[in-house]
Amino acid sequence: MSASIIIPAHNEGRNIANLLQSLSADIASGVRVILVANGCRDDTAVRARTFEGVEVVEINEASKIAALRFGDLLAGDDFPRLYVDADIVVSPGSVAALVGQLESATARAVAPEICFDQTGASLLVRGYYEFRRRHPLTEPWRVTHLAGRRIYGTNRAGRDRFGVFPELINDDGFFDQLFSNVERRIVHEARVTTSLSRTVSGEIRRLVRVRRGNIELDAWFRETSTSRPDRENISAPSGCLLGRMARRIVRSGLVRDPSPLIGFYAICYGVISWRVAWTIRKQIRDGASVDWGAKVFSGSLPRD
Repeated sequence: MSASIIIPAHNEGRNIANLLQSLSADIASGVRVILVANGCRDDTAVRARTFEGVEVVEINEASKIAALRFGDLLAGDDFPRLYVDADIVVSPGSVAALVGQLESATARAVAPEICFDQTGASLLVRGYYEFRRRHPLTEPWRVTHLAGRRIYGTNRAGRDRFGVFPELINDDGFFDQLFSNVERRIVHEARVTTSLSRTVSGEIRRLVRVRRGNIELDAWFRETSTSRPDRENISAPSGCLLGRMARRIVRSGLVRDPSPLIGFYAICYGVISWRVAWTIRKQIRDGASVDWGAKVFSGSLPRD
């Protein structure tokens, strides 16, 4: 199977073997796997080199964006291409399913279904995700959006849409916004598993980074005047507001997957969401920066 996989990895020594083992059949079938260990202080690269067929390179800069850029350079013209987080497990057949979708005439970007392993996670964190899974407002993300799924991929035509990755925290959000709903595919035959945060504080830190990354992303698109196909040519929704809300609730997990614990889940969701919003307001008020292995945007997007 002709394809390339780029894995940026920063201090992922505890997780990298699980990922590479889950990709072993794909590696054997000819998929090119490039792991870019960026600024690691652990044995990520050493562990990765024990897997035959994995290209391992090390860079000094602890930056996911730098790793993505370097991986792109090494991958050259090997397409389709998947960008894969290092802390996940990929289900058998998922890579083939994603690559197969990218052979479609209209598809430009793909991502898998995502499953959350709750083992060891705080009760509050588990409740937060149980409510989020049922929340009516998360339906568009579940149906069409690529961000947050730990893998996103594209073909040559899709990758030609931008030059190098910009220095943004939210790389998958940036990628997601470059494609319209018609061009994106959520591939239900492809599945990845990732672990939930073990503690409430860890989940709050993660959500703060994500949401501040979204704020930064919106500012970047405005300041660079970059085309944003995800938000262009969107037809007006049909029906009255009340009817649209009712349909969304019916399609949501509140109806399809009811639970007697929904009240508790809602409290967990509310508590964590409030704390995240409070933390973001405080950080912005205090001028605190946020760092997620990427530099904060400070200029226009360079081209290849």
